[in-house]
Amino acid sequence: MHRHLRITVVVSSMTLLGCLADSSGPPDTGSARLAFVPVFQSASAGIVDLDKVHATLRRLGADSVFADTLVQIPPEADSLVLEWPILLLTADRTFLLRLAFITAAGDTAFIGGPVQVTAETDPNVPVVPTDVGVTYVGVGANAASVRITNPGAIVLFGASVTLTAEALDAQGQAIAGTPIAWSSLDPALATVPDPAVGTVVAGTQAGPARIVATLLTGPADTLAVSVVSTDLRLLFHASGISTFSDPDSLDSGRWFEIVDPVAMVVFPPLAVSRGDEEIVGLAYDPVTNRVFATDRDCDLFNVDPATGVETLVGNTSGDTTSRCSGQDPWYLKGLAFEPGTGRLLGGVTPEFSDGRIYEVNPVTAAVSMIGQVFTTAGDSLDGYNGFAFHPATGVLHVLGHLAGDRLRDRYLMTVDVATLTATAVALLPERGVADITFTSDGTLYAVTGDGADTPESLWTVDLTTAAMTLVMGLGNGDDGEAIVAVPVQGAAAPPSAPTTSSR
Repeated sequence: MHRHLRITVVVSSMTLLGCLADSSGPPDTGSARLAFVPVFQSASAGIVDLDKVHATLRRLGADSVFADTLVQIPPEADSLVLEWPILLLTADRTFLLRLAFITAAGDTAFIGGPVQVTAETDPNVPVVPTDVGVTYVGVGANAASVRITNPGAIVLFGASVTLTAEALDAQGQAIAGTPIAWSSLDPALATVPDPAVGTVVAGTQAGPARIVATLLTGPADTLAVSVVSTDLRLLFHASGISTFSDPDSLDSGRWFEIVDPVAMVVFPPLAVSRGDEEIVGLAYDPVTNRVFATDRDCDLFNVDPATGVETLVGNTSGDTTSRCSGQDPWYLKGLAFEPGTGRLLGGVTPEFSDGRIYEVNPVTAAVSMIGQVFTTAGDSLDGYNGFAFHPATGVLHVLGHLAGDRLRDRYLMTVDVATLTATAVALLPERGVADITFTSDGTLYAVTGDGADTPESLWTVDLTTAAMTLVMGLGNGDDGEAIVAVPVQGAAAPPSAPTTSSR
């Protein structure tokens, strides 16, 4: 059990011996009192299990120890009394005090002093405690930084997630065993019940909760955990141009529908957009409970996942005259909100990109380039067909294309956004996979496009082999397929009379 150190005052009682004006007479005895307060460098010092405190006194200018005591710290102690049965001359009441706090393993974790302390001999005068600065000197005291190792996390209301971190020396090497304190900057969203453990408990308010890992010597790192209200279990499906009344019409609206991949049913279509270009990318924002969509005109929309009603945000190219044809970036086929940071990231479809990743402002549609991605083997990419962040690990998974591949084979890859490096998992066995998304249980779903070997179908994808398993056909709509996981609640509960797939 961690002792959350709350020692406020340490009192020392000593026997007082008066000055001997007459050596033949009896000594004038009494008592003297000392009080001192350990002031720890870190408010989180209590994450270290302390077992004993070692206190010493030296006379000013003397090398020898005048008093020495080792005291056991009772569990949950907030004060200690050190009894020093020593003789103290009334004319010599100022000393140098040193403190050492020791763990049960016998390691010195904190030291304090030397600091001057003066004994009070008048019983009617209150003792004023002397502050003793205490510094951490245990494992990792030489660490230069700390790094939270989780890429990001999504946690449901009332649920928990455990974060991990490591202390690093000046050369970037991890220092095992370094105590790390955890705290929340947004306790209304999420709390950290035990500062010694990185377990974060979500509240009942959605939003990014900033969680801090701090070394006892000061360095800190912060990660935002996305707190969401409900499980992302359903799929929001966009199927390009709708074919409600006229299958040959390309301006009859875009098809949105909710799919339950477990029950394998497609619910009745949502509101029809009047857009005349296919939806190519989808991303769900758990903070605003909106789906963000991009189309071939480079327009960015936010969509109500309960109704399918779209609201235009703006054009991602900033050029509404040419509808972004040939602009940089052209249409964003990969789209996803990054857990923790809340950034909306995008990647451009193959043929119009060199593997760059962009950040999209969901309020203005303004786009800024983050950088170009290369594989760990040094290969360059020429675009993407889908982005999805794993809900537990926060790792970005993409459908990536290697530059120079005329067949445009699509690989399942993981991307380190910080270093802009991609690691290929495997080549997807089905051609024409158009988009991917994760549900909250970590299942990766994929949808194939109209030009695929098995078009307009829903699949699961193995994260280690990229093997694909057919779930169901979709079949509604026309060109363009995109999917994103949405909650059962928040996206209003689907209609009570679902329809099976039309395939």
